[in-house]
Amino acid sequence: MANNKGLTIVESFLNTCNRQPSSTALMHKIKDKWHAITFDEFKTKTLSVSALLVNYGIESGDRVGILSSNRPEWVIADIGILTAGAVTVPLYDTLLSVQIEHILKDSECKLIFVENKSQFLKIKELNSRIPFLKYIIVMDPFGVPLEETVSSFSEILEKGGKLLNAEKDLVRNRYEKLVPDDLASIVYTSGTTGIPKGVMLSHGNFMSNAQDILSVVNVNGDDLILCFLPLSHVLERTAGFFTGCVTAGAKYAFAESIEKVGDNLREITPTILVAVPRLFEKVYARIMNTVQSSSTLRKAVFRWALRTGERSFRAKMQGVVKPFGEVKQKLATLLVFKKIHERVGGNIRLLISGGAPLEPRIAEFFASVGLSVYEGYGLTETSPVTNVNRPDKYRIGTVGTVLPSVEVKIAQDGEILVKGPNVMKGYYKKPEATAEVFTQDGWLKTGDIGRIDEDGFLYVTDRKKEIIVTSGGKNIAPQPIENLLKTNSYINQVMLIGDRKHFVAALVVPNFINLSDWAGNNGIGFDTHKNLINLPQIIEKMELEIKETAKNLPRYEQIKKIILLADEWSIETGELTPTMKLKRQVILQNYRALIEDLYMQASSDSY
Repeated sequence: MANNKGLTIVESFLNTCNRQPSSTALMHKIKDKWHAITFDEFKTKTLSVSALLVNYGIESGDRVGILSSNRPEWVIADIGILTAGAVTVPLYDTLLSVQIEHILKDSECKLIFVENKSQFLKIKELNSRIPFLKYIIVMDPFGVPLEETVSSFSEILEKGGKLLNAEKDLVRNRYEKLVPDDLASIVYTSGTTGIPKGVMLSHGNFMSNAQDILSVVNVNGDDLILCFLPLSHVLERTAGFFTGCVTAGAKYAFAESIEKVGDNLREITPTILVAVPRLFEKVYARIMNTVQSSSTLRKAVFRWALRTGERSFRAKMQGVVKPFGEVKQKLATLLVFKKIHERVGGNIRLLISGGAPLEPRIAEFFASVGLSVYEGYGLTETSPVTNVNRPDKYRIGTVGTVLPSVEVKIAQDGEILVKGPNVMKGYYKKPEATAEVFTQDGWLKTGDIGRIDEDGFLYVTDRKKEIIVTSGGKNIAPQPIENLLKTNSYINQVMLIGDRKHFVAALVVPNFINLSDWAGNNGIGFDTHKNLINLPQIIEKMELEIKETAKNLPRYEQIKKIILLADEWSIETGELTPTMKLKRQVILQNYRALIEDLYMQASSDSY
């Protein structure tokens, strides 16, 4: 649990603003041009938001929602809420109305910031069913009827600024009373295992994590962080915003969209990027596809360079430096790796991955080309980081060593347990659920299975509740196998099935670009993706690809049958969380008939 030692988020923010007022704090793109907001401007806007919240009757401890994609107004609203002594409730902009209603009712939000007319209409539709909600503030108010309870963001900045000028201590009285143990945010879990629960995180939870991160990873005012993960997700909010911008004073730039990340990387050449494995999987697949379609000479040069990079990386990890190897490494960088670096802006020095396991083969590829991905681990309940790899302590296949203020141990059944000042205060209005997730002596039960090696590196092997137990009694962790399969250029998405069945199968969404090319090159005609995946030659091709990719797995983990799917799983269909994790129960339910048919047809076979 948090204590009263250390800083609040507001204190850290104001310290940074006072230390470097004219430095760039935020960057965003408007009409093809990047615009900067200094720390002094950031501070003024934040205090103006706080002043109006106080004027609207928001009391210390009241909950205020933010329903928006990433943009400067998001973080201005967030710090403004905290400066008023209130509690931020972030909501993913992709949430459906029924999910928004649950969160707003459960948290009893009095006011909400929404991004645009589309999000405003969602809230307006729910308004009569959410008795606590009194005010709506719209960031882009185009087409929204402004009234007594509905304001534009620019309007509150103007009104709040006037209030501040009239009464200097209006906001100061609020934030000076804050202590680290005060609640800062209620972050609702993504709901992979049921109804989302509100995780209560204090100022001390967040700031202890930020200070821990900075004690092991160098981030400073010269850095530029590109933000593209949702700020509603605690990884981006803590590791990117609270740590990088609020505490270390780094520049914080907002990507236009996920689709524009590649363009934005090349435009502003950031030094730090916090991402989830899916980004690295996509970049890896794109590079390998480009290589595959290259000339024989280019392929040969790429393979030589990659082998050189792999040897150089392994030598470096062993503390060995070979002069001739250095020469070859420089040549490989000049001929091949420099172009890959340019794809991510050419100036990246820290690539952080979290949220799900990163396939070791992909991590080794990036390390070999000189773009080491430092994988970390944590939960919403731990603010979130507990472990992270770093330049001086790096081991592929692990999520790194524990942060200085955090304790991690492994329970007798293999579950990872955590203690520390970053651990949540509990689940909002759910004392029973809170009690269930802690051991009697106060360790947080993560729900993940793992082990710690002799050097203190943590290996996360799977989710405790997601382990497949076959009818033969074999325990199978699906995530590592799924991550391995996704390194195949013909596989886009995959989910293992087989719990209480006599063999393991998989639902597979192919990479239709590569699969269509293969079909065309082999004279196989088709009209639609649905038509393609039902062709015997295609099923055989995909089975062979999976068999080859998974050939080194134990026999009981081999995939015996597959179901090819024409439609990609997405957040919109409810099959992925906003951080791209599989909602396994939803997917199982959606394809239950196909799965039952598969096992019924195979029931007479012997495996």
